[in-house]
Parts: sequence; structure tokens; C-alpha cells
Amino acid sequence: MAVPKTLGDKRGEAAQRLTAAMMAEPHMVAGRGRFCTRLMTIMDGAVFVKTGAEGVFIAGVPSLGLGIALKIDDGAARASEVATAGLLKLLGAIEEKNSETLSALLQPPLFNRAGTRVGELRAHTTLLG
Repeated sequence: MAVPKTLGDKRGEAAQRLTAAMMAEPHMVAGRGRFCTRLMTIMDGAVFVKTGAEGVFIAGVPSLGLGIALKIDDGAARASEVATAGLLKLLGAIEEKNSETLSALLQPPLFNRAGTRVGELRAHTTLLG
């Protein structure tokens, strides 16, 4: 879907319409405040992402001609979100100018039951490189 022309005429056209709609109206993909929506809004059409069940995520970076499918074994959404953001940054889809804006997605804070910040989640992308 990141390279619609490789799918043939009809499927390519459908993929292009679908991904353009996702990037134009990110809140319709997963709802307000969700990772998918926040990332696509900040990235302003540079990527499309969609969460699935049990820690599954897909992403597409049309400018790089790349599609990504990710599955977290334990099904944790928070792990799949951070891993997806980290992978997009590693691939160069998230530029440094967007890193500060995306810091809450790249390294979301962890809080205990009392509301005290006790750490953060991070993708360990050196294993991917």
C-alpha cells in the first residue's frame, strides 16, 4: 500500500484512495487521542499507521516506498506503539524537526498508581540497525 503502483491498476487506485483518506482524516482511523491519530496528525501525511488487535501495527511510508508490519508477542499496545514510532524514526520517516513534537510517542512516560512519573518506555532500535 505504500507503493500503490506495484498493486496493479484497480488495487493500486484503491490503495491510493484509502491511504490518502487515512492521512487526510487521521481521526477517522482510530479515534481522537489514539496513537494512530496522533502520529498521522503530527506527520501531516508523511506516514499512515493503523493498530490492530493484540499488539499488531502496520505503517506505510510512501516517500520511502516501505510498508511495515509489527507484532508484539504479549499483545501489549503500548509496546507496539513505541516500537512503531522507534522503527519509523530509525528508517528516517521521522525527521529530527518532528522528534521533539513526537517525544510523547517515542518515549511515553510511565506513572505509578499514585500518579508519580516512574520512568518511560523506549524502543531499543540499536538492535534493528
